[in-house]
Order: sequence, then structure tokens, then C-alpha cells
Amino acid sequence: MKRLLEHLLQEDDCARIFGNTLFGDLNGGEKDLTQEKEIRKAVQSFFSDKLTYRDKPETVVNAFRELLKCKGKFPNELQPNVSLVYRGVRMTMPDILKIKDWKFVDDTRQEIIGTGNYQSKYPIQSWSASKIRAEFFAIDFPSWRKKRIVPAIVIAVPSKNEMLFNTSFVKNLKMSSKRTAKFSNEQEIVRVSNDSLPCKFLIPVQYLKMIEGVSQPVIDHLATTAGLRITA
Repeated sequence: MKRLLEHLLQEDDCARIFGNTLFGDLNGGEKDLTQEKEIRKAVQSFFSDKLTYRDKPETVVNAFRELLKCKGKFPNELQPNVSLVYRGVRMTMPDILKIKDWKFVDDTRQEIIGTGNYQSKYPIQSWSASKIRAEFFAIDFPSWRKKRIVPAIVIAVPSKNEMLFNTSFVKNLKMSSKRTAKFSNEQEIVRVSNDSLPCKFLIPVQYLKMIEGVSQPVIDHLATTAGLRITA
């Protein structure tokens, strides 16, 4: 009974904040309520430029947490429609050496994969249902070679309790903003947590070979500990 009452109270809170249609202003439907409008602006600021929420982190993070509580009321918009997700990251040599069980992904020997844990610095992170899009963001940093950091892809199945959005709904959110319309096909989904997450780390071998001062020590380590013979 207590759980049922808590659920009903939460439903009431969601209706008070969002009404019956989530972000109705976007589709010319139900007019957004005052708090709903502020939440929508905060969410769109995250998608338009993921660095902007550092200026007002509490506002943006709280907006995502309010939406997380209302997944049951708006399942078509807020319930994640994918389980396996990808995130582009850049790893230092010490990071790579911590990963266990490195092996080649397949006989082409073009990618290596290992087991570890992902710990984000941020309380909310953008992930993608597309491995290709995640890799794009991993390399979309002009000075990564000079900084001696290796592009990699995190592959994980986070708890659905901490995942937010149907990827199609995110696309609609982005299409409504001129600043992000061209990035609307990223198949983006959001994780609202920075707890340590068991995952796989995948690195295209070509990136290991491209970084002076990092590639050979890492390649030597992989040959010693994992038996991976990576040739030029």
C-alpha cells in the first residue's frame, strides 16, 4: 500500500509539472507549464552544447532528475528504447594499462577489446545507440594525438533506472533547435548517474599506432600481458 501511495503521489507531481503532454510546445500541442518550460530549456541547453551545463550544473542536472522520476507517466518519450549503448572517450596510457583481458575483436585484428569499469566525471552523460557515432565523438578532438590520448569506445548495458529518453524523442528535441538540428541523428540517449559502470573498452588499432610516445609502450604491454601482436 505504501508503495502504491508513493507511486500515485509521484504521478500527481508529474502531472503538476508537465500536464498531460511532455513538452507540448514543441509540437504545437498542450502549452508548457512554467516549471516544464524551464526544464525543457535546461534539457535543450545540454543537447545544444554539452559544456554549457557546467555554468549552471544544478539547474540542468535537476531537470534530468525530474524527468527521470516521470518515466512511468511518459513512457513513449522517457523510457529508453535501447539497452546496449556506446560512449566515445579518450584514454591515457595508464588508463589502457588498467584494462583487463585485452583481445582482438575478430580475425581482422583491427580492433581490441578489454574489460573494465567506466567512471564519468559528470552526473549526466550523453551515450549513443550507434557505435559509429560514439567513435566519431571519440576522435572529434583535434589535438588528441599531441596530447597522447587514445580514442576509445565504452560499451555498456547500464541499469534502465538511470537511463533516460527514447532516441526518437531526443531527435525531435534537437530538431526543434536550429543549433542542434544537424546533429539530430546521433541516436542519443542519456545516463543520469556517475556511479562506476562495468563495461567493455574497444580501441581501433589504428589509433594506437598514430600516437608517438604512447603506441609502443602500450603495444609492448599488450604483447606481454595479452599476447596481442600488433604490427605496423
